[in-house]
Amino acid sequence: APKKKADIVDDVVGRFGYDKKNCIFLGDATTDYDAAKKAGVPFIGIVTSLDESPFPEGTCISEKVVLEL
Repeated sequence: APKKKADIVDDVVGRFGYDKKNCIFLGDATTDYDAAKKAGVPFIGIVTSLDESPFPEGTCISEKVVLEL
């Protein structure tokens, strides 16, 4: 079975010896948000300029600008 995202985060952080507080999980889906929270890693949600944020209120957001031609 494929690994869950939180398990992948734990594996990478452990392999390289990083402190989770010094890492950032960037994601564009609520499953990314959930994985970051479960793994104890700070999260920044990526949202396009055309979409509403799917993330809980108070989540740090970075906007990906999409130009319509």
